[in-house]
Amino acid sequence: MSEEQYWDMATDEPLSDSDLHERYDDMLDELSTVEIGSLTYQGSRVLREVDPIAYRVGFSDWLDSELGETITDEDPNPEPTEPGEDDITTEDDRNFYQYGKLVFTLSEDEDVNKGIADRLDQIKFWPDVWFISDHGNAHLIHYWED
Repeated sequence: MSEEQYWDMATDEPLSDSDLHERYDDMLDELSTVEIGSLTYQGSRVLREVDPIAYRVGFSDWLDSELGETITDEDPNPEPTEPGEDDITTEDDRNFYQYGKLVFTLSEDEDVNKGIADRLDQIKFWPDVWFISDHGNAHLIHYWED
């Protein structure tokens, strides 16, 4: 079982462990079948059942060869670590700025996440929103989560 997360480079979709094994099995099955008398077996099934260690080693080698080709272990949509040019920032959870100008203010009794979501829905623009601490550290506000 792989401990890392992998993504399909063509679709940016995450791949489960079973997705990866299915791809490996498909590759093995395209390369070989095993015939015993009048019976035909898929190469992947024979290898997995007859020599599970060779199957796991082959899977690991295959996965290494696919990295950078069709599979990546780098999140194609990583969470940003600092505010971008169009993002909104706040230092007090009440006054929100964009491009150095006040964009909106939330009242003291207003829920911060709901207030942000409501204001952004009004302007039909959903940039990332950041809290800037008194030490200057930026923290992404996940206003869309409860």
